[in-house]
Amino acid sequence: MFILRPAGLPGTATDSSADPDDATRALYDERRKLLDGLMAPAAESWEELSEGLKERWRRTSERAATR
Repeated sequence: MFILRPAGLPGTATDSSADPDDATRALYDERRKLLDGLMAPAAESWEELSEGLKERWRRTSERAATR
């Protein structure tokens, strides 16, 4: 299984009015769907990620909300 890690500029899936974890998960799911188009192995679902990776995605989502 491929582990999708946050990197580069964040996408547009974040919504600062929503629960931060909802926005984070939306960003992760958006990036995860892009892997199919890149012919890359599937990434783990949000529930399967370690807490450390979820925290990295939360920071990435927070940076996207401030831009």
